[in-house]
Amino acid sequence: MPDLNKPISTQERKDILKSYRSLLEASDGIIKPGDVPMIREAIAVSLRQGKNLRRISGTPALLHSLEIARIVVEEIGLGRTSLICSLLYDVLRNGEITLEEIRQQFDDHVVMIMEGLAKVADLYNRNPSIRSENFRKLLLTFAQDVRVILIIIADRLRTMRTLDRYDRESQINISSEVSYLYAPMAHRLGLYNIKSEMEDLVMKYTNREMYKFIAKKLNETKRARDKYIREFIAPLKKDSPSRD
Repeated sequence: MPDLNKPISTQERKDILKSYRSLLEASDGIIKPGDVPMIREAIAVSLRQGKNLRRISGTPALLHSLEIARIVVEEIGLGRTSLICSLLYDVLRNGEITLEEIRQQFDDHVVMIMEGLAKVADLYNRNPSIRSENFRKLLLTFAQDVRVILIIIADRLRTMRTLDRYDRESQINISSEVSYLYAPMAHRLGLYNIKSEMEDLVMKYTNREMYKFIAKKLNETKRARDKYIREFIAPLKKDSPSRD
């Protein structure tokens, strides 16, 4: 079990800085100059309120939040409000900040999304059984704005990408949740790349032998394809006139 109380290390600070720069690059052209102070404030709140907060995997919560925000902007295509909410999501659901404090610091658009995220977090606390149609209906009811669901999908995608850091029981439970709830939702919302990646990662952690078999076959196919391309191009390069 990772030490969830240890301070952020030098390497983790470098990872956080790298993730922050990636987020800025992904946000270029999406956010306006006037949005920057509020985004910086969201990062400051996340850092201040969750300074030593860590995920169950041991990953710093701030790094996770920055990566959710990058996915939201770069891979889903949402904007400034969703970016800010992604940065605040972890500190809210871990009780490090309240909705009232968010109301005092951010605008109504942010507050509305955060209220939806808070309702979903409360739903999880009250309904441990996610494999029910009732849970799915409640989830969609509480998330009245589709951006709430999209932020949660980004959160689950980031979690799946780091699932090798979790214990075996958590890997199975999280994969089951993603397979039942979030991969189908991603499909319905047109996020086909995310849906496919989620399903691939679910297989990796629930059916490892099949995952390795498919990965091996794909690598063999790629090698055969690359060989064919090299053999096809070689005579063309040989016969093409040289240019001085």
